[in-house]
Amino acid sequence: MPTPPIRAKLYFGGGKQAAELKQALEQRATGEWEPIATAPKDGTYILLRGNSGYMTTPYRVEVGCWIEGYRDFWINHANDAFTDGGDEPTHWAPLPWPSNRGR
Repeated sequence: MPTPPIRAKLYFGGGKQAAELKQALEQRATGEWEPIATAPKDGTYILLRGNSGYMTTPYRVEVGCWIEGYRDFWINHANDAFTDGGDEPTHWAPLPWPSNRGR
């Protein structure tokens, strides 16, 4: 099955940064993902990929991290459980640039 095109609304600004993120996600879609079992679990924000549950969008990508405490699970950038949007993540990749870029 061919990799579907990246169709994402980028809510954090736009312009050059949004274009760089779209390009990085498209490159990641070609297979540069690691199994989720190898992901850092130290609070580092990474790209998480998992099945979406929809035929038109077979998977989704979100920025998130592992959180421990009351429950141990993956959360997205909005502090929602990754599973709120589908299945558990299956793969991960580092963010396309350092998290402090542009500050």
